[in-house]
Amino acid sequence: MEDLMFNTRFKAKEFQRQAAKFDKEAEKYKQKARAELQKNDKQCASMYATQSSSLKQQAYQFKLLSVQLETASNQLKMKQAAESFTKEISSLNVSLGKDTANPVEVQKTMDQFQHLMDGLGVNLAVMQDAMQPAAQITHGDVMQELEAEMVAQSGNDVILSSTKPRIVEDAGADSMNDLMDRINAI
Repeated sequence: MEDLMFNTRFKAKEFQRQAAKFDKEAEKYKQKARAELQKNDKQCASMYATQSSSLKQQAYQFKLLSVQLETASNQLKMKQAAESFTKEISSLNVSLGKDTANPVEVQKTMDQFQHLMDGLGVNLAVMQDAMQPAAQITHGDVMQELEAEMVAQSGNDVILSSTKPRIVEDAGADSMNDLMDRINAI
């Protein structure tokens, strides 16, 4: 099986190289056709263009064969992997690997599997419960805690980011209002 996969891949690479050669040749004939068109020799240019087209078609066919061989090689590889996986599963669980499996043994095995999956579900629920308090903490809560710490450490009045400072537009207007308030109070 390994030899067959290697040979198909090798042949696919060979077809890819052959397609590249045909593409190069087709490009050469295309350039020759352009040169003949510049010389106004339409008959010769037509022959070169036909040859270029033919070579492009052959390159396409080789690319197609290459892809088909690669696909076949990959299918063989997948089949081999599936067979080895089946062997591993059947060796791990002999009761399920038999052609005529006892339904009672199959039920026991499935019950064990279900028990393991239930245990996994319980463990997942416990982890979610443990993580939930951490998920509920928001950025705003963290910022408020930091501001409270800063106030406690500095002992000074700290303007919290949630309150906006008052902007004084005209200091003379404030002093004038204070003066008017004093006069009215008398």
